[in-house]
Amino acid sequence: MYAIIASTYVTVVIASYAEDEIQNRYYLTPFPVKAATDVPGTPEAQGKADYVSSLVAEINHRKGFTAGLSQVLARAAGSLSKRRTALHQVLAEAETEELNFILLNINCSALAEVVSRPTMDMLTGSDQRLPELHVLARAALLDALQKVGMRWRPMRQRWASNILLSTHGRELTRLKSYVDDGDDYQTLYKMVYNDFQGEAQRSVLQHISTQGQQALQELHAVAPTAPPGVCLKLLPESAMIEAP
Repeated sequence: MYAIIASTYVTVVIASYAEDEIQNRYYLTPFPVKAATDVPGTPEAQGKADYVSSLVAEINHRKGFTAGLSQVLARAAGSLSKRRTALHQVLAEAETEELNFILLNINCSALAEVVSRPTMDMLTGSDQRLPELHVLARAALLDALQKVGMRWRPMRQRWASNILLSTHGRELTRLKSYVDDGDDYQTLYKMVYNDFQGEAQRSVLQHISTQGQQALQELHAVAPTAPPGVCLKLLPESAMIEAP
């Protein structure tokens, strides 16, 4: 019996290690848009970004264990809650420009994998810190949510939809461009038609349709012969026709 338990444990650890290595190497990667690295920051902001990165690394890779196993051990030891609380405090207390700098100078997908729900609620809440986030920082969070997986996670879909529904006009066009500008298959089109489900998908499509038409009108007001805006290219012809 003990041999079977030991064998099962070893198998689970090996499988966990392989899964974590694949996920961390190929999926939980930093936001790949070059413009994100050009955002200036103070030494204090850089220090906070480094501290956040160290907390995320401690949760995911403490003492050489795999991410999944280390989180289990950290939870049992009580250190997971302490580190999550520290992460929340740093992000909650950062000044506006510091917060934007932090999100663009850490691995946001790794952050999204380990932080608590209240922290993500804070970052993506329209009545909390989301209005302070610039388009690049919003794009970094959307990229992160795609990489940690959204399709079967209603909570993550809600966080992502909050970001999109709180972005308007030409800013939404810029947001789409940044999300699509990575070196992988993560795009806003994939997010809308594959990751979002049900009401979240419908509300996001309607928002993009409305904002796309608004951006198109603004564009034609200053350049009547210009081609359609980027936002509208996301929608099928039927959605464009039905849009108000």
